[in-house]
Amino acid sequence: MVTDFIFIVLWISFPIFWISLLKICQPKVLYVSLLSTLIFFILIFSYLGFPIVYFQLDEFRTGEIQDQQIIMEAFLYSGASTSLLIFGALFSSIIFGRLKLWKFKEFSANQSQNTVLFISVIFLSSCYMLYMYISQIGITQIAGLVAFGFFESDSSINFLRSNMTNSFEGSYFFYRLMIEELLLFVTLISFALNPKRSALIWPFRILAFFVCMFTLLMSAQKAPIMEIFFGLIMIFSLKQLSGVLPSKLILLSSPIILVLLVLFYQTFTEFDSFLSAFAGVLSRTFTGPIEAIYVYLIYFPEYSDFLHGASFPNPRGIFPYEPITITQEIMAWYNPDEAKLGIVGSMPAIYWVEAYANFGLGGVILVSFSIGFLLHALNLILLGFKNDPISSSFFVWLALFYKDLSQTFFSDYIYSGHLFLTFFVFIIITLIVNKGKIYFR
Repeated sequence: MVTDFIFIVLWISFPIFWISLLKICQPKVLYVSLLSTLIFFILIFSYLGFPIVYFQLDEFRTGEIQDQQIIMEAFLYSGASTSLLIFGALFSSIIFGRLKLWKFKEFSANQSQNTVLFISVIFLSSCYMLYMYISQIGITQIAGLVAFGFFESDSSINFLRSNMTNSFEGSYFFYRLMIEELLLFVTLISFALNPKRSALIWPFRILAFFVCMFTLLMSAQKAPIMEIFFGLIMIFSLKQLSGVLPSKLILLSSPIILVLLVLFYQTFTEFDSFLSAFAGVLSRTFTGPIEAIYVYLIYFPEYSDFLHGASFPNPRGIFPYEPITITQEIMAWYNPDEAKLGIVGSMPAIYWVEAYANFGLGGVILVSFSIGFLLHALNLILLGFKNDPISSSFFVWLALFYKDLSQTFFSDYIYSGHLFLTFFVFIIITLIVNKGKIYFR
Protein backbone atom coordinates (compact mmCIF):
# COMPACT_ATOMS: atom_id res chain seq x y z
CA MET A 1 0.00 0.00 0.00
CA VAL A 2 2.81 2.41 0.92
CA THR A 3 4.68 1.53 -2.28
CA ASP A 4 1.54 2.15 -4.33
CA PHE A 5 1.07 5.55 -2.71
CA ILE A 6 4.71 6.51 -3.37
CA PHE A 7 4.32 5.42 -7.00
CA ILE A 8 1.24 7.63 -7.54
CA VAL A 9 2.85 10.63 -5.82
CA LEU A 10 5.98 10.30 -7.97
CA TRP A 11 3.95 9.75 -11.14
CA ILE A 12 2.12 13.04 -10.54
CA SER A 13 5.19 14.93 -9.31
CA PHE A 14 7.59 14.19 -12.18
CA PRO A 15 5.61 16.10 -14.89
CA ILE A 16 5.10 19.08 -12.57
CA PHE A 17 8.86 19.11 -11.96
CA TRP A 18 9.56 18.91 -15.70
CA ILE A 19 7.21 21.79 -16.50
CA SER A 20 8.88 24.01 -13.92
CA LEU A 21 12.31 23.22 -15.43
CA LEU A 22 11.17 23.77 -19.03
CA LYS A 23 10.02 27.29 -18.15
CA ILE A 24 13.64 28.16 -17.37
CA CYS A 25 15.20 27.19 -20.70
CA GLN A 26 12.45 28.17 -23.18
CA PRO A 27 9.90 31.02 -23.50
CA LYS A 28 6.73 28.95 -22.88
CA VAL A 29 5.94 25.41 -21.79
CA LEU A 30 4.00 24.86 -25.06
CA TYR A 31 6.78 26.41 -27.15
CA VAL A 32 7.81 24.23 -30.09
CA SER A 33 11.35 23.08 -29.41
CA LEU A 34 13.28 19.90 -30.13
CA LEU A 35 13.31 19.07 -26.42
CA SER A 36 9.66 19.86 -25.64
CA THR A 37 8.51 17.83 -28.67
CA LEU A 38 10.53 14.83 -27.46
CA ILE A 39 9.22 15.17 -23.91
CA PHE A 40 5.62 15.40 -25.19
CA PHE A 41 6.01 12.07 -26.99
CA ILE A 42 7.82 10.51 -24.03
CA LEU A 43 4.80 11.42 -21.89
CA ILE A 44 2.43 9.76 -24.33
CA PHE A 45 4.36 6.63 -25.18
CA SER A 46 6.58 5.93 -22.19
CA TYR A 47 5.13 7.59 -19.11
CA LEU A 48 1.36 8.12 -18.88
CA GLY A 49 0.66 4.38 -19.16
CA PHE A 50 2.68 3.36 -16.10
CA PRO A 51 -0.29 3.35 -13.65
CA ILE A 52 -2.20 1.16 -16.12
CA VAL A 53 0.49 -1.53 -16.15
CA TYR A 54 1.39 -1.08 -12.47
CA PHE A 55 -2.17 -1.75 -11.32
CA GLN A 56 -2.80 -4.40 -14.02
CA LEU A 57 -5.61 -2.44 -15.74
CA ASP A 58 -4.77 -3.37 -19.35
CA GLU A 59 -6.21 -6.74 -20.34
CA PHE A 60 -3.87 -6.86 -23.35
CA ARG A 61 -0.74 -6.65 -21.14
CA THR A 62 -1.81 -8.45 -17.94
CA GLY A 63 -0.25 -11.75 -18.97
CA GLU A 64 3.01 -10.18 -20.15
CA ILE A 65 3.70 -7.49 -17.50
CA GLN A 66 3.34 -8.89 -13.98
CA ASP A 67 6.43 -8.14 -11.90
CA GLN A 68 5.70 -4.88 -10.03
CA GLN A 69 9.32 -4.53 -8.96
CA ILE A 70 10.48 -4.39 -12.59
CA ILE A 71 7.61 -2.02 -13.44
CA MET A 72 8.71 0.29 -10.63
CA GLU A 73 12.31 0.08 -11.82
CA ALA A 74 11.23 0.97 -15.37
CA PHE A 75 9.17 3.87 -14.05
CA LEU A 76 12.04 5.31 -12.01
CA TYR A 77 14.41 5.00 -14.96
CA SER A 78 11.90 6.84 -17.20
CA GLY A 79 11.30 9.59 -14.66
CA ALA A 80 14.98 10.10 -13.88
CA SER A 81 16.13 9.94 -17.52
CA THR A 82 13.58 12.57 -18.62
CA SER A 83 14.64 14.80 -15.71
CA LEU A 84 18.27 14.41 -16.85
CA LEU A 85 17.25 15.39 -20.39
CA ILE A 86 15.97 18.71 -19.08
CA PHE A 87 18.99 19.19 -16.78
CA GLY A 88 21.20 18.72 -19.85
CA ALA A 89 19.19 21.38 -21.70
CA LEU A 90 19.42 23.71 -18.70
CA PHE A 91 23.20 23.33 -18.59
CA SER A 92 23.32 24.00 -22.34
CA SER A 93 21.19 27.15 -21.86
CA ILE A 94 23.62 28.43 -19.21
CA ILE A 95 26.51 28.05 -21.69
CA PHE A 96 24.85 29.05 -24.98
CA GLY A 97 21.74 30.98 -23.95
CA ARG A 98 18.00 30.54 -23.58
CA LEU A 99 15.69 29.77 -26.49
CA LYS A 100 13.83 32.73 -28.03
CA LEU A 101 10.51 33.01 -29.82
CA TRP A 102 10.43 32.06 -33.51
CA LYS A 103 10.32 35.08 -35.84
CA PHE A 104 8.78 33.79 -39.08
CA LYS A 105 9.74 35.60 -42.28
CA GLU A 106 7.56 35.30 -45.39
CA PHE A 107 9.09 34.66 -48.81
CA SER A 108 8.56 37.11 -51.66
CA ALA A 109 6.47 36.02 -54.67
CA ASN A 110 9.63 35.25 -56.65
CA GLN A 111 11.17 33.23 -53.80
CA SER A 112 7.92 31.31 -53.33
CA GLN A 113 7.75 30.51 -57.04
CA ASN A 114 11.36 29.26 -57.08
CA THR A 115 10.77 27.18 -53.95
CA VAL A 116 7.70 25.48 -55.44
CA LEU A 117 9.58 24.66 -58.62
CA PHE A 118 12.54 23.15 -56.76
CA ILE A 119 10.48 21.12 -54.28
CA SER A 120 8.42 19.89 -57.25
CA VAL A 121 11.59 18.30 -58.62
CA ILE A 122 12.18 16.55 -55.27
CA PHE A 123 8.51 15.54 -55.13
CA LEU A 124 8.58 14.00 -58.61
CA SER A 125 11.83 12.19 -57.75
CA SER A 126 10.18 10.81 -54.61
CA CYS A 127 7.17 9.67 -56.64
CA TYR A 128 9.49 7.89 -59.07
CA MET A 129 11.25 6.14 -56.18
CA LEU A 130 7.83 5.21 -54.77
CA TYR A 131 6.95 3.64 -58.12
CA MET A 132 10.23 1.69 -58.14
CA TYR A 133 9.69 0.57 -54.54
CA ILE A 134 6.16 -0.68 -55.24
CA SER A 135 7.34 -2.39 -58.44
CA GLN A 136 10.01 -4.29 -56.50
CA ILE A 137 7.59 -5.44 -53.79
CA GLY A 138 4.57 -5.96 -56.02
CA ILE A 139 1.47 -3.84 -55.64
CA THR A 140 -0.57 -6.84 -54.45
CA GLN A 141 1.90 -7.29 -51.58
CA ILE A 142 1.58 -3.76 -50.17
CA ALA A 143 0.46 -4.32 -46.57
CA GLY A 144 -1.69 -1.20 -46.38
CA LEU A 145 -3.55 -1.97 -49.62
CA VAL A 146 -4.19 -5.55 -48.51
CA ALA A 147 -5.45 -4.31 -45.13
CA PHE A 148 -7.86 -1.88 -46.81
CA GLY A 149 -9.19 -4.72 -48.98
CA PHE A 150 -7.86 -3.60 -52.36
CA PHE A 151 -6.06 -6.93 -52.78
CA GLU A 152 -6.12 -10.36 -51.18
CA SER A 153 -3.07 -12.15 -49.84
CA ASP A 154 -2.38 -15.49 -48.19
CA SER A 155 0.25 -13.80 -46.01
CA SER A 156 -0.52 -11.95 -42.78
CA ILE A 157 -0.29 -8.17 -42.52
CA ASN A 158 2.69 -8.59 -40.17
CA PHE A 159 4.50 -10.74 -42.73
CA LEU A 160 3.81 -8.25 -45.53
CA ARG A 161 4.97 -5.35 -43.33
CA SER A 162 8.15 -7.28 -42.51
CA ASN A 163 8.87 -7.77 -46.22
CA MET A 164 8.41 -4.05 -46.80
CA THR A 165 10.71 -2.94 -43.97
CA ASN A 166 12.95 -5.16 -41.82
CA SER A 167 13.40 -7.98 -44.35
CA PHE A 168 13.17 -5.87 -47.50
CA GLU A 169 15.43 -7.19 -50.25
CA GLY A 170 17.41 -4.22 -51.51
CA SER A 171 18.52 -0.78 -50.36
CA TYR A 172 15.61 0.28 -48.17
CA PHE A 173 17.73 3.17 -46.88
CA PHE A 174 17.39 5.22 -50.10
CA TYR A 175 13.76 4.29 -50.64
CA ARG A 176 12.90 5.46 -47.13
CA LEU A 177 14.93 8.65 -47.60
CA MET A 178 12.99 9.59 -50.72
CA ILE A 179 9.48 8.32 -50.04
CA GLU A 180 9.28 9.16 -46.35
CA GLU A 181 11.81 11.72 -45.12
CA LEU A 182 12.23 14.03 -48.12
CA LEU A 183 8.59 13.69 -49.13
CA LEU A 184 7.50 14.77 -45.66
CA PHE A 185 10.02 17.64 -45.76
CA VAL A 186 8.73 19.10 -49.04
CA THR A 187 5.13 18.64 -47.89
CA LEU A 188 5.91 20.70 -44.79
CA ILE A 189 7.57 23.37 -46.96
CA SER A 190 4.44 23.66 -49.13
CA PHE A 191 2.33 24.36 -46.02
CA ALA A 192 4.86 26.88 -44.73
CA LEU A 193 4.63 28.92 -47.95
CA ASN A 194 2.04 31.66 -48.36
CA PRO A 195 -0.44 30.53 -51.06
CA LYS A 196 -1.09 34.18 -51.96
CA ARG A 197 2.45 34.39 -53.35
CA SER A 198 2.03 31.61 -55.95
CA ALA A 199 -0.95 29.91 -57.60
CA LEU A 200 0.99 26.62 -57.60
CA ILE A 201 1.13 26.28 -53.82
CA TRP A 202 -2.37 24.96 -53.12
CA PRO A 203 -2.36 22.27 -55.86
CA PHE A 204 1.08 21.16 -54.70
CA ARG A 205 -0.08 21.06 -51.07
CA ILE A 206 -3.04 18.82 -51.84
CA LEU A 207 -1.09 16.43 -54.06
CA ALA A 208 1.91 16.20 -51.70
CA PHE A 209 -0.33 15.73 -48.65
CA PHE A 210 -2.17 12.73 -50.07
CA VAL A 211 0.96 11.10 -51.51
CA CYS A 212 2.67 11.59 -48.15
CA MET A 213 -0.36 10.06 -46.39
CA PHE A 214 -0.18 7.04 -48.69
CA THR A 215 3.54 6.44 -48.08
CA LEU A 216 3.02 6.65 -44.31
CA LEU A 217 0.14 4.17 -44.43
CA MET A 218 1.26 1.70 -47.07
CA SER A 219 3.25 -0.48 -44.66
CA ALA A 220 0.16 -0.72 -42.41
CA GLN A 221 1.82 1.11 -39.54
CA LYS A 222 -0.49 3.28 -37.46
CA ALA A 223 1.77 5.70 -35.57
CA PRO A 224 3.59 7.39 -38.53
CA ILE A 225 0.34 8.93 -39.75
CA MET A 226 0.41 11.20 -36.69
CA GLU A 227 3.61 12.79 -37.97
CA ILE A 228 2.02 14.79 -40.74
CA PHE A 229 -0.77 16.14 -38.52
CA PHE A 230 1.57 17.13 -35.70
CA GLY A 231 3.93 18.60 -38.27
CA LEU A 232 1.21 20.81 -39.74
CA ILE A 233 0.18 22.01 -36.29
CA MET A 234 3.80 22.95 -35.56
CA ILE A 235 4.13 24.76 -38.92
CA PHE A 236 1.01 26.76 -38.07
CA SER A 237 2.44 27.63 -34.65
CA LEU A 238 5.74 28.84 -36.12
CA LYS A 239 3.98 30.95 -38.78
CA GLN A 240 1.20 32.47 -36.72
CA LEU A 241 2.11 32.23 -33.01
CA SER A 242 5.91 32.63 -32.83
CA GLY A 243 6.29 28.92 -32.14
CA VAL A 244 3.84 28.61 -29.23
CA LEU A 245 1.41 25.72 -29.65
CA PRO A 246 -2.26 26.78 -29.42
CA SER A 247 -3.87 24.74 -26.64
CA LYS A 248 -7.34 25.04 -28.20
CA LEU A 249 -6.13 23.65 -31.54
CA ILE A 250 -4.45 20.74 -29.76
CA LEU A 251 -7.65 19.95 -27.83
CA LEU A 252 -9.77 20.16 -30.99
CA SER A 253 -7.44 18.15 -33.22
CA SER A 254 -6.62 15.39 -30.70
CA PRO A 255 -10.04 13.64 -30.92
CA ILE A 256 -9.87 13.75 -34.73
CA ILE A 257 -6.40 12.21 -34.76
CA LEU A 258 -7.52 9.60 -32.21
CA VAL A 259 -10.57 8.61 -34.31
CA LEU A 260 -8.35 8.26 -37.40
CA LEU A 261 -5.91 6.09 -35.45
CA VAL A 262 -8.74 3.85 -34.23
CA LEU A 263 -10.13 3.45 -37.75
CA PHE A 264 -6.69 2.61 -39.15
CA TYR A 265 -6.02 0.25 -36.25
CA GLN A 266 -9.31 -1.54 -36.85
CA THR A 267 -8.42 -1.88 -40.55
CA PHE A 268 -4.88 -3.13 -39.97
CA THR A 269 -5.76 -5.59 -37.20
CA GLU A 270 -8.42 -8.21 -36.48
CA PHE A 271 -10.61 -6.08 -34.20
CA ASP A 272 -14.21 -6.27 -35.42
CA SER A 273 -15.67 -3.24 -33.63
CA PHE A 274 -14.77 0.39 -33.10
CA LEU A 275 -14.79 0.05 -29.30
CA SER A 276 -12.44 -2.94 -29.27
CA ALA A 277 -10.14 -1.14 -31.72
CA PHE A 278 -10.30 1.94 -29.48
CA ALA A 279 -9.18 -0.16 -26.51
CA GLY A 280 -6.42 -1.62 -28.71
CA VAL A 281 -5.18 1.87 -29.69
CA LEU A 282 -5.07 2.97 -26.05
CA SER A 283 -3.15 -0.18 -25.14
CA ARG A 284 -0.75 0.10 -28.06
CA THR A 285 -0.12 3.80 -27.41
CA PHE A 286 0.15 4.00 -23.63
CA THR A 287 1.35 0.56 -22.54
CA GLY A 288 2.92 -1.08 -25.61
CA PRO A 289 6.19 0.90 -25.38
CA ILE A 290 6.29 0.27 -21.63
CA GLU A 291 6.09 -3.48 -22.28
CA ALA A 292 9.18 -3.12 -24.48
CA ILE A 293 11.04 -1.40 -21.59
CA TYR A 294 9.92 -4.21 -19.28
CA VAL A 295 11.28 -6.88 -21.63
CA TYR A 296 14.70 -5.23 -21.90
CA LEU A 297 14.99 -4.87 -18.13
CA ILE A 298 14.29 -8.61 -17.83
CA TYR A 299 16.74 -9.55 -20.58
CA PHE A 300 19.67 -7.43 -19.31
CA PRO A 301 21.67 -8.53 -17.42
CA GLU A 302 19.82 -11.75 -16.45
CA TYR A 303 19.82 -13.40 -19.89
CA SER A 304 22.63 -11.44 -21.50
CA ASP A 305 25.63 -9.39 -20.40
CA PHE A 306 25.62 -5.68 -21.11
CA LEU A 307 26.60 -5.00 -24.72
CA HIS A 308 29.34 -2.39 -24.10
CA GLY A 309 28.57 -0.52 -27.32
CA ALA A 310 27.91 -3.50 -29.59
CA SER A 311 24.48 -2.12 -30.63
CA PHE A 312 26.06 1.09 -31.95
CA PRO A 313 26.54 1.57 -35.72
CA ASN A 314 29.93 0.67 -37.17
CA PRO A 315 30.20 2.59 -40.46
CA ARG A 316 32.41 0.77 -42.97
CA GLY A 317 33.65 -1.51 -40.17
CA ILE A 318 36.11 1.03 -38.79
CA PHE A 319 35.74 -0.40 -35.27
CA PRO A 320 36.74 -3.98 -34.31
CA TYR A 321 33.23 -5.33 -33.66
CA GLU A 322 30.17 -6.54 -35.53
CA PRO A 323 27.07 -4.45 -34.67
CA ILE A 324 24.20 -6.34 -33.04
CA THR A 325 20.66 -5.63 -34.23
CA ILE A 326 19.38 -6.01 -30.71
CA THR A 327 15.82 -4.86 -31.47
CA GLN A 328 15.32 -7.81 -33.83
CA GLU A 329 17.12 -10.27 -31.55
CA ILE A 330 14.97 -9.29 -28.57
CA MET A 331 11.79 -9.62 -30.64
CA ALA A 332 12.82 -13.10 -31.83
CA TRP A 333 13.58 -14.07 -28.20
CA TYR A 334 10.32 -12.63 -26.86
CA ASN A 335 8.09 -13.77 -29.73
CA PRO A 336 9.69 -16.93 -31.15
CA ASP A 337 6.50 -18.06 -32.93
CA GLU A 338 6.63 -15.17 -35.40
CA ALA A 339 10.37 -15.71 -35.91
CA LYS A 340 9.69 -19.34 -36.87
CA LEU A 341 7.24 -18.10 -39.53
CA GLY A 342 9.99 -15.99 -41.09
CA ILE A 343 8.62 -12.68 -39.80
CA VAL A 344 11.48 -10.34 -39.01
CA GLY A 345 10.01 -8.33 -36.16
CA SER A 346 11.54 -5.54 -34.16
CA MET A 347 11.14 -4.32 -30.57
CA PRO A 348 12.45 -0.77 -30.32
CA ALA A 349 12.21 1.09 -27.03
CA ILE A 350 12.81 4.58 -25.63
CA TYR A 351 16.36 5.90 -26.11
CA TRP A 352 17.61 5.26 -22.55
CA VAL A 353 16.93 1.51 -22.85
CA GLU A 354 19.81 1.17 -25.31
CA ALA A 355 22.07 3.09 -22.93
CA TYR A 356 21.05 0.69 -20.17
CA ALA A 357 21.51 -2.40 -22.39
CA ASN A 358 25.07 -1.29 -23.18
CA PHE A 359 26.35 0.29 -19.97
CA GLY A 360 23.75 -0.04 -17.23
CA LEU A 361 22.79 2.87 -14.95
CA GLY A 362 25.87 4.94 -15.82
CA GLY A 363 24.96 4.84 -19.49
CA VAL A 364 21.42 6.07 -18.77
CA ILE A 365 22.74 9.06 -16.79
CA LEU A 366 25.38 10.10 -19.35
CA VAL A 367 23.26 9.59 -22.47
CA SER A 368 20.15 11.33 -21.09
CA PHE A 369 22.08 14.41 -19.98
CA SER A 370 24.05 14.55 -23.26
CA ILE A 371 20.95 14.32 -25.47
CA GLY A 372 19.25 17.16 -23.60
CA PHE A 373 22.40 19.27 -23.86
CA LEU A 374 22.81 18.66 -27.60
CA LEU A 375 19.13 19.14 -28.50
CA HIS A 376 19.09 22.57 -26.84
CA ALA A 377 22.34 23.59 -28.57
CA LEU A 378 21.03 22.37 -31.95
CA ASN A 379 17.78 24.27 -31.39
CA LEU A 380 19.75 27.47 -30.86
CA ILE A 381 21.69 26.89 -34.09
CA LEU A 382 18.45 26.50 -36.07
CA LEU A 383 17.06 29.67 -34.50
CA GLY A 384 20.12 31.40 -35.91
CA PHE A 385 19.01 30.75 -39.49
CA LYS A 386 16.58 33.18 -41.07
CA ASN A 387 13.22 31.83 -39.91
CA ASP A 388 11.76 31.50 -43.41
CA PRO A 389 9.47 28.72 -44.74
CA ILE A 390 12.39 26.42 -45.60
CA SER A 391 14.25 26.65 -42.28
CA SER A 392 10.93 26.47 -40.39
CA SER A 393 10.00 23.28 -42.26
CA PHE A 394 13.41 21.74 -41.63
CA PHE A 395 13.09 22.60 -37.95
CA VAL A 396 9.70 20.84 -37.78
CA TRP A 397 11.08 17.86 -39.73
CA LEU A 398 13.97 17.69 -37.26
CA ALA A 399 11.60 17.86 -34.27
CA LEU A 400 9.62 14.94 -35.75
CA PHE A 401 12.88 13.11 -36.46
CA TYR A 402 14.14 13.39 -32.88
CA LYS A 403 10.73 12.73 -31.33
CA ASP A 404 11.33 9.08 -32.30
CA LEU A 405 13.82 8.91 -29.43
CA SER A 406 10.70 8.39 -27.31
CA GLN A 407 10.40 4.95 -28.92
CA THR A 408 13.72 4.29 -30.64
CA PHE A 409 17.34 3.66 -29.69
CA PHE A 410 19.59 6.71 -29.69
CA SER A 411 22.42 5.11 -31.69
CA ASP A 412 20.26 5.44 -34.83
CA TYR A 413 20.88 9.19 -34.49
CA ILE A 414 24.66 9.10 -33.96
CA TYR A 415 25.33 8.28 -37.59
CA SER A 416 22.10 8.99 -39.49
CA GLY A 417 22.36 9.17 -43.24
CA HIS A 418 18.76 10.37 -43.45
CA LEU A 419 19.56 13.33 -41.21
CA PHE A 420 22.73 14.32 -43.08
CA LEU A 421 21.13 14.00 -46.52
CA THR A 422 17.97 15.89 -45.55
CA PHE A 423 20.14 18.64 -44.05
CA PHE A 424 22.09 18.72 -47.34
CA VAL A 425 18.82 19.15 -49.29
CA PHE A 426 17.79 21.92 -46.87
CA ILE A 427 21.06 23.79 -47.52
CA ILE A 428 20.76 23.34 -51.31
CA ILE A 429 17.16 24.67 -51.40
CA THR A 430 18.16 27.60 -49.17
CA LEU A 431 21.10 28.50 -51.43
CA ILE A 432 18.98 28.32 -54.60
CA VAL A 433 16.08 30.38 -53.23
CA ASN A 434 18.38 32.99 -51.64
CA LYS A 435 20.66 33.23 -54.73
CA GLY A 436 23.66 31.55 -53.17
CA LYS A 437 23.38 33.14 -49.72
CA ILE A 438 22.65 31.67 -46.29
CA TYR A 439 21.51 34.15 -43.68
CA PHE A 440 22.66 33.32 -40.17
CA ARG A 441 22.64 35.56 -37.13
